[in-house]
Formats: sequence, structure tokens, C-alpha cells
Amino acid sequence: MNHSDPVYVVDFRKSDSFGRIERAQPGDEVDILVRLELPADSPGVRAKGRRSDDGTSFEIAVLTDDGPEAHSWTWDFLREALLIHRGTSGG
Repeated sequence: MNHSDPVYVVDFRKSDSFGRIERAQPGDEVDILVRLELPADSPGVRAKGRRSDDGTSFEIAVLTDDGPEAHSWTWDFLREALLIHRGTSGG
């Protein structure tokens, strides 16, 4: 299933994924949590994150009932988002 915008987004409510993402070296694949974009209180779902070989992007892949969904963040934008959400996480 293709979406113009991701249905699943990084679950910034839980900080346990923050460290895994931040420590990811180029080419590394890590387990992270995502959640449905709407509603905002949807439960976390396990997903895979992979930093690109050149280190400039981070692709997130989650298996849904409709098939796999994947989307990418630039590494700099994702790091900025982590910094912003770090102070507001519940975990």
C-alpha cells in the first residue's frame, strides 16, 4: 500500500528508541517503536530503522495489515526531531 504521507511515525513518547537511533552508525539496522500518526494516543508498534550506508538518511519500515510501509528521514532532521522531543517524552 502506498501513502503520500506515512501512516506510522516515530513514537517520540518512548525514549528507549532515542538511544538506538542516535547510536546507529552508517549501515546499521535497529529496532525502534513507531505509532499511528492518528490518533496521537495510539499504541507503539515495533519497526525497523536503518541508517543509510552514507549516513545521511534513516529509513523506517513497519509491517502493517495492508503490507509494508516505509519512509525516510534525513539524518540531520531526525536528530533535530529527537532533540526536540527528548524533553517531552513519557518514557
